[in-house]
Amino acid sequence: MLKKSFSLVTVALVAAAFAVPAHAGVRGDTDKDGSLSMEEFVIFNAEKDQKQRDRNKDGVFTAEEWNGPTKAGFRHDMLARFDANGDNTMDAAEVAEVYMFAFGRRDSNDDGSLTGSEIPKHLIKKK
Repeated sequence: MLKKSFSLVTVALVAAAFAVPAHAGVRGDTDKDGSLSMEEFVIFNAEKDQKQRDRNKDGVFTAEEWNGPTKAGFRHDMLARFDANGDNTMDAAEVAEVYMFAFGRRDSNDDGSLTGSEIPKHLIKKK
């Protein structure tokens, strides 16, 4: 029995030592566990948007900053849906709501984290 237990432990250790991760990492994965919690997903995406889209750096997205050059599509729909106060801008709380909604749509098994194919491709680091 001891010999069999030792063999299983040995196999497990060897397998772990040679396991190759499916990717080189996930952008926004602050705890480096290979998955994204809702908090990690929301914070990463909101900060990315802030850096890339908030042209005047006032912390609020105008409709033009949020939507970009197009007047239709995902962002346009999200502005219409999540602009809680109807001012045609997106503040930090409204942007967080957008990404919480997006997280919920991606978390197909409702386990509270994005793993494997649930993780958006643009967040997967290349090897």
